[in-house]
Amino acid sequence: MSSSIEALQQRLEQVEAERDALAASYEALANEVRGIIQDSDGVAGYHLNGDVADWDEFELGDLLSEQGPDCLACRDARVKAKALDDAADAIDRVGTDYPQGFLRGRAAKLRQQAEGGGDE
Repeated sequence: MSSSIEALQQRLEQVEAERDALAASYEALANEVRGIIQDSDGVAGYHLNGDVADWDEFELGDLLSEQGPDCLACRDARVKAKALDDAADAIDRVGTDYPQGFLRGRAAKLRQQAEGGGDE
């Protein structure tokens, strides 16, 4: 394996570790916010007029949803597809023929998964 491919693999592993840490932090925060929403009627002081702002005044649905087009799994699939395309481009620059087709096929499958058309 060439050093550029090894470097890409190492960087991919770093990015995946960072992503996993961020996803865990996000999920913990989202769970806390869900708990606050369940235990309260809204946000006092938001309107600056004494009225409590009901939670439905805030667009939190997509942010707190575990499904939908902005879900972490979908975003992960898009990031992985981009990384595979980048790796294939790097291989193109080096000039070998075999791995590009496999990488591009895997990237297409991940894109399809990100759009909700494939298995996770």
